Amino acid sequence: MIYEEIIADAGLAVGGAFTSCEAAEEWLSIYSPDVAIIDIKLQDGSSAEHAKKLCDRKIPFLAVSGYPADDGIDEVFQSAHGLQSP
Repeated sequence: MIYEEIIADAGLAVGGAFTSCEAAEEWLSIYSPDVAIIDIKLQDGSSAEHAKKLCDRKIPFLAVSGYPADDGIDEVFQSAHGLQSP
């Protein structure tokens, strides 16, 4: 939610904040963002499939995680720019 506020305060449109893979998948099946900020692990699992779809669609993304990089993170996130979340 903090990232959503930062983006909105910058005057950019926010597609939504999704806490589940299901909600993110539904949104991505309809919309195509210019850029995305995605949390590596959502309430119902890993967002690796969403990251792969973004890569396939050539949509840049920033990966956010509260987990250490060596904590079984999918390789799709290895080359992504990332932020450590609190």
